[in-house]
Amino acid sequence: MEAGGDLAVDLVTAALSSGIDPISIIVNLLVKDGVMTVQTYLDHRASKHFIEEIKILFVRLTERGYIEPLIPQSPVQDKTAPIGWIMTPKGVDSLFFSIYHDIDRGRNALGLSNARLKTLGVYQPLIVNLNSQSKGTAIRSRLGITYPPQYRKWMLEHINPFQYLPTYEKWRIGLYARGMVRRALQSEGQQDRLLARALGLAQFCGLGEISLADLMELLAHTCHYERVARRYLAGYLGVHHSIFTGYALRDCLPGPQLGSLQNPIENFAQIFPTFYNSLVLVGVIERGKPRINRVEEMRNVRFRIDSGTFITEGEPIYMISGWATALIHRPQNHPQNRSIARDFTVGLLRDVGMELVPPPARLRVGNLSGKVSGYDVHGNPHYFSAELETIWPELTGRL
Repeated sequence: MEAGGDLAVDLVTAALSSGIDPISIIVNLLVKDGVMTVQTYLDHRASKHFIEEIKILFVRLTERGYIEPLIPQSPVQDKTAPIGWIMTPKGVDSLFFSIYHDIDRGRNALGLSNARLKTLGVYQPLIVNLNSQSKGTAIRSRLGITYPPQYRKWMLEHINPFQYLPTYEKWRIGLYARGMVRRALQSEGQQDRLLARALGLAQFCGLGEISLADLMELLAHTCHYERVARRYLAGYLGVHHSIFTGYALRDCLPGPQLGSLQNPIENFAQIFPTFYNSLVLVGVIERGKPRINRVEEMRNVRFRIDSGTFITEGEPIYMISGWATALIHRPQNHPQNRSIARDFTVGLLRDVGMELVPPPARLRVGNLSGKVSGYDVHGNPHYFSAELETIWPELTGRL
């Protein structure tokens, strides 16, 4: 980014000689050189709009004390030295946890102190470097560079955050990033959460430093970087990463705090003793079929046992406590039954879209497009499926 380095020299030289406000210097550099950086993601006009909009978010986080301008002390080094923003101690301590309340609750409950977080390499100030050469996709090769070597090796061996990552062209990533910034600015009282989320994830994914192009990659693929943060922390604690889901739902459902939501595919007998809050008894086998306790509260849930499973009369049925709690509080407008016609229509809607299906057929779908009843810690719907799922309970014979 040679042009950016030259501009940085001019700006910093002028600043050091005239006492210009540091944030004005960085914003000026962002606006003048940032358009060039994101040009490969958006056309020229869209790039200018994106920079102007995300500039507002950077300034807001600066004013709230989470980040501060990063300016070299001497203009001699400006072509290569980092220039942009750096997390303040307040940002290092709380920016990530101000967004991810589920992990924050798990941290407190499981004794993950600040001292232990420092040993994990996630309590280092993140740098947003406008002088960086990173082009966005290179961010993936830098995952965990602030982690201790042995932890980073474990993470790379056990976590593949890009396993289900769709392949997007850069212009589409740019559209996603720009759209998210615009929605953030239009969200009353929530404007700061989008950038805080991206910067916090970069910090807890051990990236150390990101470019403007990296930031667009983070915005477009946030869910994959969330997987890294959650699984890395859970792996260090020796618990299953889905334990955080229980903490996320705590405010959404009445009653006591949820337990674990682990979903082991194999080795259940070896894994289940480590489950947080263990299991709860939900029913027994009666005449070869599951008889579920509190059936009136779960009348919209269908329980079924695999035909190949060996069962005995009177055998107890257990369920992980988090699942049981969530099922009891499943929305009451959940469809009561299914039919071939309804299933066919649901599939048709997925393939061709609602607008192409005749109105009579749409009525058979029931509340497929109905509103959800609650939202998770990020403001996203925590229940959206309107199809009747089958629950496969775990029996003591499998323990």
